[in-house]
Amino acid sequence: MRLLPLAALLLLAFAAAPAAVDLEEQMDPLMQGLAPLPAAEAPRSPRAFDPPPLSGEAAAASAAGGALVLLVGFALYSRLARGQLLDHERRDGVHKLVQDEPGISLSDVAQRTGLGWGTTVYHLERLEKGGYVTSEKTGAKRCYFPVGAVSRDARIPLAALREEHLRVVAAFVCARPGATQGEMAQALGLSASAASKQVTRLETAGLVRRAREWKTVRLHPAASLAQLLAPSPT
Repeated sequence: MRLLPLAALLLLAFAAAPAAVDLEEQMDPLMQGLAPLPAAEAPRSPRAFDPPPLSGEAAAASAAGGALVLLVGFALYSRLARGQLLDHERRDGVHKLVQDEPGISLSDVAQRTGLGWGTTVYHLERLEKGGYVTSEKTGAKRCYFPVGAVSRDARIPLAALREEHLRVVAAFVCARPGATQGEMAQALGLSASAASKQVTRLETAGLVRRAREWKTVRLHPAASLAQLLAPSPT
């Protein structure tokens, strides 16, 4: 039970500590106070100075108190660490880019910010773990969204439309609903296989549907396609 006041002390220490102070630096003086004395410095008369052994209940209470200290320390550190994430200038820049362009891919973030691939991955992972961004895999790319800004159902369609060639096909289908896949390929200068591949990706994203009429395949836009293609208000 003697460790319970230490939990209150730890709570006050974390509340007053600057956000930039590392957890290890905050915990170190307290943990040193709990550490046993080295053998060379131990009292020579254990019967006179050693505390009596704890009973089973007291030992359990002491262990529970120690667990509480660590739990409180970890919770406070997590809160402070999350608050520090955007203090990093480059990481804050990555976060603002994702906010401005929901669905941006990892490779585009690296290109737009001028950061190396590994550095970009590191900052995005920190932001995702901190609850600032979330990501979805679309095709071979991973795309990022601000948390709470885009519904889960809209993430993959929005990410797909960030790819220029898919956006061109989607815009054609939106402008000419019911056009055949062959007409679309001819109008956009695509081979039959390339046209089929792009339509398949848009269909997987829920943006376009195929309707077969005998041997003819007609393309129809999803109800949400026109809205997703509309330019964002500035």
